[in-house]
Formats: sequence, structure tokens, C-alpha cells
Amino acid sequence: TRRVLDRLRDETGNPYAGIIVEYVDPTSGKSVVPTLSFRSQLLRPGERTLDERRTANTVYCALEGSGATVVNGQRFEWSRNDIFVVPGWHWCRHENGSDDAILYSVTD
Repeated sequence: TRRVLDRLRDETGNPYAGIIVEYVDPTSGKSVVPTLSFRSQLLRPGERTLDERRTANTVYCALEGSGATVVNGQRFEWSRNDIFVVPGWHWCRHENGSDDAILYSVTD
């Protein structure tokens, strides 16, 4: 996954997520688990995503780097191996405070 994120690092990316890849079944191209989505995202140095909200709950794990996630105006600092949750329908944005930051996420 890190190699894929590195290959994509110079792309424009998603203004709400930075560079993001979803894990899929390689034989079908569909989600590995139909009711869940598994993703990794690269936040490049100094990158700050736009606010967005989703209907799904999202559990995050910081795999690399450090930064903060702002949920409904409340700032939560995170660094490697921290786990945090963004409840469904809450506004959220991510801010990278390091060189590269990688977040792994699972949504329902």
C-alpha cells in the first residue's frame, strides 16, 4: 500500500482525503466485505483536507506521521498507532503535521 501511495503522491488527489486508495477484491474489483470499506490515505507534508461529512462511522488508525483531525470543530491530535473515530454525519477534516502521514480507515 505504501508503494501505491508513493506512486500517486504527485497526483492532485482528493481535496477531502488527500491521496486515498481502497482495498478491493482483485478478482472482482468489489469491496472485500460488502458492508465495510477499508482504505489508506496519504496526507502529504502540510496537507489539510476540506471539511466533509459522511453517513458512515469511520475508525482511523495513524500508521505513519502525526497531525490532527477536526470533528465538528473539536481538534484531536494524533500520531503513529493512535486510533480515533469519526461518528457518522459529523463534519471532519484532517491536517498533516509531519513529513508524510498515513491514515488507515474502516467505515461501516
